[in-house]
This record gives sequence, structure tokens and C-alpha cells, in this order.
Amino acid sequence: MGIALVWNHPEVTLVLSGMSKMDHVVENVAYAEHSQPRNLNEGELALIRRVRDAYLSLSPTSCTACRYCMPCPNGVEIPRVFSLYNEAMIYGGRHQAKENVPERQNVQARTAC
Repeated sequence: MGIALVWNHPEVTLVLSGMSKMDHVVENVAYAEHSQPRNLNEGELALIRRVRDAYLSLSPTSCTACRYCMPCPNGVEIPRVFSLYNEAMIYGGRHQAKENVPERQNVQARTAC
């Protein structure tokens, strides 16, 4: 349904998707030939909203990694730390996230930003 969501937007005129086999090319071209804006029904859109909301509810930070906060005067790679933190909360690997953050990146040891 991912590519269908992209085609669903009227402003989209071209979709670039990763394809590694000729089958993927054929499938994507066939789908594009039958796609049009506002093609998804309300049930499909509601499902996409529920999945999006469930995913976002698991991410404690909404960092987009735009790097506007960089460089950090304390040397913290903020987008990386937030990404690791979100992954830990989503996938339950808190101990792995902590191990992947070098000591100098330990944001708990820092003063308030």
C-alpha cells in the first residue's frame, strides 16, 4: 500500500521506487498505469492513519534529523542519539541503544540544553 499512498496525492506525477528485479519494474509500471490521485478509499486511508499514529506513539521524540540543532556545543550528535533512543523505545532494545552511544555522547551526563 506504500506506493499507493504516494500515487494518491494529486501533486505527485512521478514515483521513484527501488527496484532490483525486472519483476519489480513490470509490477510498478502496471500499478502506475492504473493509479490516479485520490484512489484510496476512506477505509484504506483510515488504516494508514492508524498505523502512522501507532508508530508515532512509540517514538518519544519527533526528531527529523534536520540537524538544525548541530553542531552541539557539548559535542553531542543529537540526531543520532535521538534516533537510537526512538529505536530503543520502538523495538525494546534499550540496552543496545545505550551500548551504541559512546560515553562522550552520554546525554544524561550533560546539562540542560
